[in-house]
Amino acid sequence: MLACGCDDDGPWILFRYKDRVARKQHVCSECKATIAPGEEYSIEEFLQDRTFFSDKRCLRCAGLWDALASLGFCRFSSGVLKDSYWEYLTDYVATQYDEERDEYLTPTGLTVDEAMKRAFK
Repeated sequence: MLACGCDDDGPWILFRYKDRVARKQHVCSECKATIAPGEEYSIEEFLQDRTFFSDKRCLRCAGLWDALASLGFCRFSSGVLKDSYWEYLTDYVATQYDEERDEYLTPTGLTVDEAMKRAFK
């Protein structure tokens, strides 16, 4: 069983998950930021339904995925980091209701929208 709750003998077969230093320019599979030569990035290589996939993530997005995976969110979902982070914020973090603002707030006093903007600048 993987940290995200996926069965490691299920539809995904993880070949490699590690940090690398870019030799050429890449694009983060989550935030679409440029990963320049010389910058560190995280790479996941896996097989699904006889198709090989490779996700390259900037270290910021990789760190968010690591944190979310430790809470049970599936890390094998390229391009859905924002959706998973939104779900995490709304289900687990933003539990304090502010009647004046008519919104739920995080413990730091941010709305979910404000927290999303900070995470994905």
